[in-house]
Amino acid sequence: MEKAVSERIAISEVVIAEGDKPVHGEDARLEFKVRLASGSSFALMQNGKVNFKEHDVITNVASDQLIAVVYKPKEGKRDGHLVTGDLIAARRGKDITLEVGDNIQVQDEDEVISYISKIDGQLVWEGNRISVEPVLTIQGDVGPKTGNINFNGVVAVQGSIADGFNVLAGKDITVNGNVGSSVVQAGGCIVVKNGIIGKNRGLVYAKGNVTVKFAENSEIRAGGNIDIKRAALNCSLIAGGRVISLTEKGQIIGGVLKAGEGVEAKILGNESEHKMEVHVGSDFVVEVKLRALRKELAKYQSVLKKMFFLIEKVKKVYTDLDKLPEKILATYNEARKRATALKIAIKNLKEKEQQYLAKFSDVHDSEVVVRESLYKGVRIYFGTAVYEPEDTKSKIRISYNSDTQKVHVDLL
Repeated sequence: MEKAVSERIAISEVVIAEGDKPVHGEDARLEFKVRLASGSSFALMQNGKVNFKEHDVITNVASDQLIAVVYKPKEGKRDGHLVTGDLIAARRGKDITLEVGDNIQVQDEDEVISYISKIDGQLVWEGNRISVEPVLTIQGDVGPKTGNINFNGVVAVQGSIADGFNVLAGKDITVNGNVGSSVVQAGGCIVVKNGIIGKNRGLVYAKGNVTVKFAENSEIRAGGNIDIKRAALNCSLIAGGRVISLTEKGQIIGGVLKAGEGVEAKILGNESEHKMEVHVGSDFVVEVKLRALRKELAKYQSVLKKMFFLIEKVKKVYTDLDKLPEKILATYNEARKRATALKIAIKNLKEKEQQYLAKFSDVHDSEVVVRESLYKGVRIYFGTAVYEPEDTKSKIRISYNSDTQKVHVDLL
C-alpha cells in the first residue's frame, strides 16, 4: 500500500472488505417411480428392425402402485451478511405444487409426499396435475394411427379394430364397429357391437363374457358365456359357460362349438347340412390350457433330448472327464445343470397334465336347446356320447344326465 502511494500506482483487485454468502435450502424435487411413456410412435426391436405397430403413448399403473414422490424443500442452512454487517437470511427452498386429480391417494410424511394410484389405469400428467383414468377411449379405429393397444383398465374403441392390430385390456373392452383378424384379449368382458370377421386368423378372448352381433371365420373364447346376437358362420366358439344365439336370426352354422354348460340357439346348422360339431358338458377352458401345456412339454422334452445328446457325446470323446479342457468342461457342466432343471420342469408339467385330464374328462349335466330348427349334419357330443339328428328337428332339447351317463331328447 505504501509503495502504491509513493509511486502513485493505481490499486485494483484488492479485497478491502468481504461479506458472507448465505447457504439457501434445497428446492423441492419431483421424482416419478413409474416409467413414463415416451410418446414414440414406433419401437426398435432387438434385431434392429422398427415396429410401427408398437406405440409408447400409455403409462400403465396398477392399483396401490407408488406413482411419484415429492421431496419437500429444505430450510436454509446458514445466513450470510453484507460487508456492512447487514444480515442476508438464508431462504427455504422453492416448493413444488402438484395438483391431485382422480384416483390418487396422497401420503404426507415428514420429508416426502407420496402419490399412490387407487386403481388400475392410465397415468395422466397435464401441467402440474396428475390423475389416473380407468378408461382408455380410442376416438376412431385401432390401426396405424394408434398402433397396438395394451392397457390395464377398460378400453372403449369408438370405431373398429383393423386387421393385424391387437387390443389387450386388463378389464373390459367395447368396440362400436368391427373386429378384424386381430388378437383382442380382456381380463373382463368383451362387447363387439357389430361383427368379428376373423379370416381364420387372430383370436378374441375374454375371462368374462363375449357379446357380438355376428361372427365369421373367427376364434372366440370366453371364460363365461358367448352371446351371438344375429349369427355365426364357420367359427370356433369355446365358452366356460354357455353359447347363446336367441335374438334376430339366432343361427349358428358350421365350425366347432364347445360350451361347458350348454348351448341355446334358435337354429343350429342349415338346410345344406353343413358339417358342425357341438361339444358340451366338459371344462373346455381347461382343454385349451391342456393343449398349451402339452406344447410347452414337447418343447422342454426336445431341449432335454439335446442336452442328453451333448452329455453323451462328451463322455464318448473324453474317457477321462477329470481331464476335460476348460471350455468343454464348462459346456458339459452347463448341459448337466440344464438337464436337471428340465427334468424337474417336465415332472411338474406332467403332474399338472394329469390334473387337467382328470378335470376335463369329467362330463357333467348339460344341454343343447334349439328353439326353432336343428339340421342334419350337426353332431352333438357329451364327452364320448354322441347325438346326431337323422333329419331336421324342431323345438328340441338334447340333455345329458351324468348319473345315468345317457343322452335324452325331448320336445320343447
